[in-house]
Amino acid sequence: MYDGHRVIAITCARGGSKAVPGKNLRPLLGKPLIAHSIEAACGSRYLDGRVVSTDSPQIAAVAERYGAWVPFLRPPELAQDHTPQLAVLRHAVRWLVERAPEPFDAVVTLQPTTPMRTAEQIDAAIALFFREDADCVLGVTTVEHSPYWMFTVRDDHLQPLLDSAGDITQRQALPSVYRATGSIYVNRPEHFLSPAPPKVVPLWELGEKVVPLVIEDPLGRIDLDTELDFAMLEALLRETQLASAG
Repeated sequence: MYDGHRVIAITCARGGSKAVPGKNLRPLLGKPLIAHSIEAACGSRYLDGRVVSTDSPQIAAVAERYGAWVPFLRPPELAQDHTPQLAVLRHAVRWLVERAPEPFDAVVTLQPTTPMRTAEQIDAAIALFFREDADCVLGVTTVEHSPYWMFTVRDDHLQPLLDSAGDITQRQALPSVYRATGSIYVNRPEHFLSPAPPKVVPLWELGEKVVPLVIEDPLGRIDLDTELDFAMLEALLRETQLASAG
């Protein structure tokens, strides 16, 4: 609980995955992938509940073993390859609003594919959300290559991606640019209870006041989508462990 506000975390983890089969249960340094997000949530000082939405009894069993609550199995129609995560969250939040023993004031979304976010980052996002009276707190990180110096192809010719790019000639003058890490979202429950938005939700539909939580930790911003992503993260984690031991 933060300053009298009850907060729950929801992690969405379906059983099917084509790019990396069984991804959410795939071992990462000896633990199932989903366990890393649950353990970070369990380490939070401000979370009052840790919920996993899944269609898989196997994932449910692992999630409960690591400390999450799995009060339902997600219906199959919300566990397809192209099911939007927003639809899954809407289902989970509505279920909790109707059946949870106590009301809650904020929902923290923790995607299992960004497993290296920390309990401290979760708590920082929650505190920021209530301190700023935000509609959403979004975990972001700076981009390595600025879109101000990127191109698109029009009529077989390279053209600046942004019309204002030609006005900036020095790297030091480039504006700071950020991308979402996917690691942390904080929203009000009402965000998920309003009439269904379009399938693709632009940033401004996260709310009028979207506040960034900047995450510059190289591990904390890694998103796992492919076998190569897993191999690279495991190599980085082993290197970090060896450096700490030395």
